[in-house]
Amino acid sequence: MYIFLGANIIYSITCLISSILLSALASLISVQYKDRPYIRPLCLLAIFAVIYSFGYAFEIMKGDVDWVFFWLRIEYLGIPFIGTSYLWFALEFTGNRKYIKPYLLLFFFGISAFISISVFTNKFHNLYYSYIKIDNTGPFPSANLGRGPFYIINMIWFLISTSISFLLFILYYVKLPSILRRQVITVIIGSLFTIVSSIAYFSGLIPWNIDIGPLITSVNGIIFAIGILILKIFNVSPIIRDRIFESMRDGVIVTNLYGIVVDFNPIAQEFIPSLSRNWIGEILSKKMPEFDISLNKASDVVLFSIENKDGEHFYEVKQIPIINNIGKKIGNAWYIRQVTEQKKLLEQLKFYAEKDGLTGIWNRRKWLELAEAEFKRVKRYKRPISIISIDIDHFKNINDTMGHAVGDKILEGLAKFISIQIRESDIFGRVGGEEFAIILPETNRESARIMAERLLKAVANNKFKYDEIEINITVSIGVASYECDAESISLDELIKRGDNALYEAKRQGRNRVCIG
Repeated sequence: MYIFLGANIIYSITCLISSILLSALASLISVQYKDRPYIRPLCLLAIFAVIYSFGYAFEIMKGDVDWVFFWLRIEYLGIPFIGTSYLWFALEFTGNRKYIKPYLLLFFFGISAFISISVFTNKFHNLYYSYIKIDNTGPFPSANLGRGPFYIINMIWFLISTSISFLLFILYYVKLPSILRRQVITVIIGSLFTIVSSIAYFSGLIPWNIDIGPLITSVNGIIFAIGILILKIFNVSPIIRDRIFESMRDGVIVTNLYGIVVDFNPIAQEFIPSLSRNWIGEILSKKMPEFDISLNKASDVVLFSIENKDGEHFYEVKQIPIINNIGKKIGNAWYIRQVTEQKKLLEQLKFYAEKDGLTGIWNRRKWLELAEAEFKRVKRYKRPISIISIDIDHFKNINDTMGHAVGDKILEGLAKFISIQIRESDIFGRVGGEEFAIILPETNRESARIMAERLLKAVANNKFKYDEIEINITVSIGVASYECDAESISLDELIKRGDNALYEAKRQGRNRVCIG
């Protein structure tokens, strides 16, 4: 008798502890993950499992038919709804919500409610339990229940709903990439354990009529809860996978509300070679500092690059909020699009828009833009600035006697030669056919004259080559300066002074410097 009583209490306390723990975990999950659609059926599943386990814990406390039947009715406030909730949860979690119709849910819960009512009214029809007896042959008194037709209906419905759920998890597992399969293995194992233990109980393989269902359902619920809270097995990926991953050719990385990586597609891994399964559970901005940005608007786009053996590749990333079926944000999808070719094309177009196609230095439009900005700066801070205007002497004769190909080589060679002679801060451009101009920031008239004289001599002493031909050229140079005096002039006036000085140098015989 004492042995029976001890086993009775141990199993009862075990059921009570598991039900209390599951209640606490379900409450925590319902608060922390309330925005996820599959949390509602999962919490309902936990509640019904708790009712089942709690009722059975008291049922086995006392070997009395009336006592047992009282607690059986309490248990059946949960038992019939476990299979229904399980199926609802499986459909939500595996992304098959399109099959969840209100009338179907009403029908399924209607079956569960019918079973529950049939237990409460069993004394009037005995169609659920044909009899209720006490089995005293085991380690403690347990209920020996005669199975009526409604009991068979409940048994069939439970096995069908849990088996369909198990099949949904298996199919979902198969279509997932290997990197994400660990996220559903827990529910697969739990589902299989539930089905096997239920079949064993319904088949009478469990000795002494002891019902292990309460413990199985509670333990499975605890495992699922721990998986959510600690192992992060349930994340936002099931909701967005069907919408994004299967149809996207761009890379996608999914993060939860805390910026933690929960999923990504193979294209993202192709774009970012360091991306691996080890990133799941890590904060994205720590793995990719380029993503550590304040993207508060869906239209924000950020450009980043990755260097690999093939060279530098450019990518465009855009952050899009993931909204669940009830309109709440549950995470972010980071869309990654390769824009290497577009970037190269843009740079090429920019080059042609700003650079002279022949010499590679600034064209007239860009040179004037840069010169204007520099001129405004020196006037604001009352600093000197100068301009050097350069024209190739007798350039028309070179084109007429030696051809335009040679003339182009002269222009190209002179631009490269002068670029080496001047400072990095100087603004050098081709402003006409054979005319060049240099803006000299922070340079007064005397310093500009010295630089112009040096350039004049350097060009005259240099030999420009075309194939086997060596050509000597000279240039005429005009210099004009603005030295922060009381006179207020514009950039156009400064350029005009430099041009006038250049024309004066030509009138005086060329190959000389004149100051304007």
